[in-house]
Amino acid sequence: MSSLSDEPLDSFLQSLYFPMNASVSGVLWLGGGGGGGGGGGAPPPPPPPPPPPSHNTPETEAFIGKYKDCKKESKGSSLKLLMVAEGAAHVYPRLAPTSEWDTCAAHAIVECAGGEVLQHAGGKDCNPGASVEYNKPHPLNPFFVVYGKREVRKAVKKKDAISSAGGGPSPLVLGGVLAVAVVGYLFLA
Repeated sequence: MSSLSDEPLDSFLQSLYFPMNASVSGVLWLGGGGGGGGGGGAPPPPPPPPPPPSHNTPETEAFIGKYKDCKKESKGSSLKLLMVAEGAAHVYPRLAPTSEWDTCAAHAIVECAGGEVLQHAGGKDCNPGASVEYNKPHPLNPFFVVYGKREVRKAVKKKDAISSAGGGPSPLVLGGVLAVAVVGYLFLA
């Protein structure tokens, strides 16, 4: 038997039937050991679903205000974490109270899918930017934000910084053409 940890380790959640949202009925989510579960190569997810209006706080509204065209979903926190894990959402801010039992299993699945569940300032004392921890003396979670798997994109460099602004040939190409023309003229003359 393993010792207690402050991180979620292995998990599975099953949604057998939720009349409010038939799209998650019969789905099984698995995750464990920090591996790379779920969602690889999936198309980019739609805009993030913030919490339902009943859980909106001034902090949540400020966070949501940074995004355009947010889609609001009325689901439990665990299901929203799973939406991020499977790539159905980019971000889920939970800037209202939850308890460890609300999030721990889904947190493990998010991490296995390459995402993160990070503490956010506000609410309970926390370490903003650090992963949400479990097995605390009190089961109340700090505010947190769930992020899906992040892509690192490299900046594209221009091959020839000297090229003309109009996209024409570079001075090196023009110089080469001119040199060939001069040699050709001298050879034929």
